[in-house]
Amino acid sequence: MGACMSSAGDSIHKLTNYAFVISTKGELRQYPTPIFVSEVLQFEKPSFFVCNSDNLYQDQDIPCLDSEDELDAGQIYFILPKTMLARRLSASDMASLAVKASLALDSNSNSNSHVKKKKNNKARISPMVLMETNFEA
Repeated sequence: MGACMSSAGDSIHKLTNYAFVISTKGELRQYPTPIFVSEVLQFEKPSFFVCNSDNLYQDQDIPCLDSEDELDAGQIYFILPKTMLARRLSASDMASLAVKASLALDSNSNSNSHVKKKKNNKARISPMVLMETNFEA
């Protein structure tokens, strides 16, 4: 996420031809690229939208991707309820999304039997606080 650090295991980097979408239930869905947002949302209720994890910042509005936007390979996206568009992303929202992504990536890493894993090869996403400093004299 924008204000998060991501450390994914080898399995996520080997699948660079895929966009990674975290569902509202916390499941990791891998879509071969190119794919459009409209294709990802075709089986979702109309009350959901897709956002890019790199564009999520605390105390900022959540940017919604257009249905014609293409998802980028290797990028993590979230499917979120449209009710989240009406408010700014809180610290607890950021933490919740980070945990959801981390669990989904970890679960996917453990279920990929075709990828050789080391014992501690787990994907992690951790929230990070960025402080602005004002150096006015």
